[in-house]
Amino acid sequence: MTEKALLALAVKELLSPKGKKLLGTRINVKEITNKISSLSNKFNIDLTVLAASAATAAAASAVAIASKDSDKVDQTKTAKERINDKKE
Repeated sequence: MTEKALLALAVKELLSPKGKKLLGTRINVKEITNKISSLSNKFNIDLTVLAASAATAAAASAVAIASKDSDKVDQTKTAKERINDKKE
């Protein structure tokens, strides 16, 4: 089955009543954006600072997860091999 045929089948299923139920209701992005803007004006919040702060927090979280994963001991190597890896 080709990619186009698979996509056509997927679209057909998503447009069915079951597919629409699966996807849920459509999100009104413009309305949400307007609400965020009005709240930021009302409470005097600089959205650029908030966005930068969120990006920094996400990056810090990614580093913490990567660091945690790198601390795991590789049981497939011998103790001497792990010591040599740490020296390198």
